[in-house]
Amino acid sequence: MKGQSYIVEYIIMFGIAFAIFSTISYIFFSQTDFLSSRIGENSAKLVNKLSLMSIIKAVDCRSCDNITISQEVPQKIGGIAYNVSFNSQKISTLVFNKRVNATSLNLNYTYNFLGNANSNNKKIEIKINNKLKLITVED
Repeated sequence: MKGQSYIVEYIIMFGIAFAIFSTISYIFFSQTDFLSSRIGENSAKLVNKLSLMSIIKAVDCRSCDNITISQEVPQKIGGIAYNVSFNSQKISTLVFNKRVNATSLNLNYTYNFLGNANSNNKKIEIKINNKLKLITVED
């Protein structure tokens, strides 16, 4: 009977140690996931603001008809490539399966936003046509 109690004691101790290890691992994993998502979201907001600042500078040139801006962007955010897209309402970046939007400062009422670009080549081209009131983004 003494041998069985030692075996049961070791099984219970192993179970408790495994539960503590699993809990600590889960806490570290969730903290890392939360922080990378938070940092990725802030970095995506910066990419949106970079694009928007380039657009505002180019739109302000009234005598310019066609403008092409080559904007350097980070290749990856948190080790993951992301996508910058212009649609009819806003500039948005898709990172960590989360869409981060930027305000377009009422440019969307006069200009049409089109296209999307992937961040793999570290540059995006923003083409602005002031005659047609069209803003497109490409790789």
